[in-house]
Amino acid sequence: MEIQIKDIPHSGKDYTFEVPPDSIDLPKGVASLNSSVKTEVHCTRRETDVYIVGNSRASFWTECSRCLENTALNLRVKLEGYFQQISTEKMALSEEVGEEDVGYYYYNNNQIDLLPMIAEILVLDLPTYPLCDLNCQGICPECGRNKNRDTCSCGNPQEHQGNPFKSFFQNED
Repeated sequence: MEIQIKDIPHSGKDYTFEVPPDSIDLPKGVASLNSSVKTEVHCTRRETDVYIVGNSRASFWTECSRCLENTALNLRVKLEGYFQQISTEKMALSEEVGEEDVGYYYYNNNQIDLLPMIAEILVLDLPTYPLCDLNCQGICPECGRNKNRDTCSCGNPQEHQGNPFKSFFQNED
């Protein structure tokens, strides 16, 4: 997933990559890639600065935040970044990345590695609360049944024993 700077003409060049799922480290318990990440980018260069724009498509397995069932999640993310050359010594001494540095990346040895940018953007675009369906009913707080597949006779969730909101609804007057 590396691009040689000398191969990018000033007029720009298109690249297409497939990144194997095991090449991208995802936070444990969040999601797992179930196929390779397909990436298309267009690179333009001005001297040693390179501007990259494109998109990546990935398919994940994740857990629905309501019913806890495994569900497939397809993402298409926009990639955009400015790459500037930096020496290895300066890279080791560089300060923490600030908010104004988002979208800026560095390269050395006259080659750009796109994998860190792709991984960062994919992780940031994963939904905080993924759903198997927008109308997912979740699980019953009393018996734990998946309400999308089964019905239960537990009654109104506001009437459950030990419900912390029960007293709130009784004192509404």
